Amino acid sequence: MEMEQFAGPGNNALLTVVYLVRTEDPDKPIEILSFSEPGEEDGQVQMNWINNQHLEVSHRNEAKVEFQVIKAAGVEISLN
Repeated sequence: MEMEQFAGPGNNALLTVVYLVRTEDPDKPIEILSFSEPGEEDGQVQMNWINNQHLEVSHRNEAKVEFQVIKAAGVEISLN
């Protein structure tokens, strides 16, 4: 998994993008989640593998989900 966060002067927001990266094909990450939050603080993202086919992602309540994938590359993704 990879995570990128974007913020800067004038934005007054933080955009977080989460990717699933397969070991067999590390050059092609799959975007599985993006959300925005007010302010420019670091995002509070927690990721937990329930098993090898289920990833659970948690974030703060004030985050607005912009994009969500529920299954990719045989992995179910749940959002809390």
